[in-house]
Amino acid sequence: MKSCLKIFSGIIIVMMAIVFSGCATVLKLDYNPAPNPDNLLSSAAPVKIKILDFEDKREDKATSELIGGVKRAYVAPIDDVLSDRPVTELIREAVRTELTRNGHSVVDSGEDFTVSGEVKTFWLHTDITADEPEEWDVICEIKLVLELGTPDSGHSKFVGPYAGKNIESRFMQPDATVFKRVVEAALSDMFKKMSSDANLVNILGKR
Repeated sequence: MKSCLKIFSGIIIVMMAIVFSGCATVLKLDYNPAPNPDNLLSSAAPVKIKILDFEDKREDKATSELIGGVKRAYVAPIDDVLSDRPVTELIREAVRTELTRNGHSVVDSGEDFTVSGEVKTFWLHTDITADEPEEWDVICEIKLVLELGTPDSGHSKFVGPYAGKNIESRFMQPDATVFKRVVEAALSDMFKKMSSDANLVNILGKR
């Protein structure tokens, strides 16, 4: 009886996945870290930073908003997952948030440093849970390289890459709420590593 119920539930899940597949999921993503950080970046002397444009260097990207491809059942097609804005814009604003919450000033002129960067990876996908073929893991990986410039010297240095990853497991039918949570947790993981980078803090200390 139990095995029959399991087979029946699996059939229902597959049918639902097929019905709802083929439509892109659009996520409104934000980076909302906790206040009062305790890391190396917050301990550095405050500097003034001008944020320049970021580049999307991901391989095989179709559009600047495409951030993932997910399956909701084994026989279902892969559905696109999109950000509501270009990845570079999302990352640029998140960098601004991370710098200001750690006590540094973001300015339009009179800067001590400029910051730009390259988004190397930003991808959400699903994978079958190892011991339950009708359940899914939701995985997001993000990788960022920063370029710090000094207006006086005209020189720049690259720091990173900073890689963030998050996995949530055992979903029968992962949805937009799960996708958003996994992506934002991966963002937080990446910025935690950035703000703990002694090399970054050392460069900022040499203004």
